[in-house]
Amino acid sequence: MPLTRISLGTAWHPAEFAQLSALFHECLVAEFDVPSADRFQFIERAADEQRIYDPHYLSEGRSARFVLFHIFAGKPRSRAQKQGLYRRLCARL
Repeated sequence: MPLTRISLGTAWHPAEFAQLSALFHECLVAEFDVPSADRFQFIERAADEQRIYDPHYLSEGRSARFVLFHIFAGKPRSRAQKQGLYRRLCARL
């Protein structure tokens, strides 16, 4: 049972939460072999001054719509599975 905390800034509107949740879960199902009914997520939105990050660290740049996924996956996943999840997420976002 993966448990995921999705951390967002104020650039995300609450109306977008369900779409983001569904997109993320589709990626978990495809890449981590998670059952489709196994969805446990917490979406948190913080004020911009509460989100401290380097916009260029290991990245070409992060916007105010930067999303951080905290995934507690339960059973271990292979490096290939993790890379597949990250690739799919980046492509879909």
